[in-house]
Amino acid sequence: MDNLPKALEGLVAEARKAAPSKAAATLALKSLDLTSLNDDDTPEKIAALTKKADQGELGHVAATCVYPKFLTQTFNETAAKGINRATVINFPSGKGDPDKTYDDVAAAIKAGANEVDIVLDYESFLKGDVQKAADLLFSARVAALDGGAKLKVILESSVFTNSDDLYKASLLALEYGADFLKTSTGKHTTGGASLEAAAIMLEAIKDTNSNAGVKFSGGVKTVADAAQYIALTESMMGKDWITTDKFRFGASGVLNDILVVLGKQAAAPAPAKPGY
Repeated sequence: MDNLPKALEGLVAEARKAAPSKAAATLALKSLDLTSLNDDDTPEKIAALTKKADQGELGHVAATCVYPKFLTQTFNETAAKGINRATVINFPSGKGDPDKTYDDVAAAIKAGANEVDIVLDYESFLKGDVQKAADLLFSARVAALDGGAKLKVILESSVFTNSDDLYKASLLALEYGADFLKTSTGKHTTGGASLEAAAIMLEAIKDTNSNAGVKFSGGVKTVADAAQYIALTESMMGKDWITTDKFRFGASGVLNDILVVLGKQAAAPAPAKPGY
C-alpha cells in the first residue's frame, strides 16, 4: 500500500514476526465470526457450521455469519449458547439503494441477526461521490439502531492502493456509526485483509477516540496469520482492548488450524510426493 506512514510500517514489520501459539489460537477461537457465504450453501451446510461454532470445553466462537435466508436457522441453533448471529447486506458489491438497504437490514434483524455487515460503496467513494456512499451507510445505521443490532462496515480494503484513501474511508464509516471496521468481503479479485490495511483502520479508531472495533477477514487462514493481527492490534491498542466486543476474525477454514494448535484435531497429512 502506497504512502503508509513510517511509524505504521515499523509496527507492521514487528507484527510479522509473531509466531503461532496456543494463546493466539484460544483468542482467535473466541474472536471468530465463523462464516459461510457461498452460492451453494444449504441448510445442511449451515447446520454443520453451527455445530462447529461451539467447541465445548474450548469455548465457542463469537458469531456465525451467513446469508439472510439462513438467519432463522442460526438463531434457533446458536442463540441459546450466546453466539451472535451476523449476516451481510449488499454483499459483495457494495451497491444499493438507501431505502432498500434500510428494509434489508430491518428484515435481517427481524429474522434473528444481531450483527449486520454492510459493504461500503467503495467504487462511488473512490470516484469522489462520498455522499452516495454516506447515504447508504446512514440508512444501514438507522435500521441497525432501530433493531438494536451492531453494524460492521466492510471497507474492501484491498481496492485501496493509497493509505490516505483507506484512512478517509475508515473515518467516513466511523462518522456514520460503524460499530466495527471490517477489512474485506473475501470475494474481491484484489485480495483480502492485510496488516497494512489493519494498521490504517486501527489508526483511524485511535485518532477519533472511537469505541468501534475491528474485524479482519479475507485471507486469515491459519493461527500464524491470526497471531500477526493480534500482535499488531496489541501494539497499537493495548492488550486489554482485545475483547469479542471489539476484535473479530471473519473466516471459516482457520477453525481447523485453531483446533490443530490446541491439540483437538490432527493436522492434515502433507500431500504425497509424486513417485519416480
